[in-house]
Amino acid sequence: MASPFNASRAARLRADADEEESYLSKITAMRLEMGRFLIDGAREFDMATTLEQRFELLNTNVADRAAVPAGAGLVDLLFVYCAEDSAAHRGDQWNDAPMGNAMRWAVLDGMANTPKGREASTKLFGELFAPGGLFYGAPTYYQHPDGTMLRQAPALVVHDAAGSRTIERRIGK
Repeated sequence: MASPFNASRAARLRADADEEESYLSKITAMRLEMGRFLIDGAREFDMATTLEQRFELLNTNVADRAAVPAGAGLVDLLFVYCAEDSAAHRGDQWNDAPMGNAMRWAVLDGMANTPKGREASTKLFGELFAPGGLFYGAPTYYQHPDGTMLRQAPALVVHDAAGSRTIERRIGK
């Protein structure tokens, strides 16, 4: 609680934070809308433009164009090859160009907030963490309805004279 001396400052900071939160929620909504627009309109965009025109519109570096196959469409250029402003983002750990970023947010939103997306995500991640999957052996985490997280330790594989056997660990142990 703020002292009487700082009460007006605290109220002003709270009002500023509320204004920023409102502004950021509007930006997030616009970014999602733009990402969905790009994904939904990509087929028509690809039919109306040549690959060379798409390179020019996305400001793709000439040196990066050779790595892109002839049939690449807008979604591939933005999502797979990160061709948007490619010279400016060369060497970045994460490509954060605006159109590609909007498209990624739309995909992630669809994965998390639609029944079809959640079903596909559950199936995909189940396969990735299953025996033989890319992330088999990595710990996983589960969220309870109250927001707390529980760690699922990876399965333990014991190798001895009798052979190999997997010992499953229970959640939270």
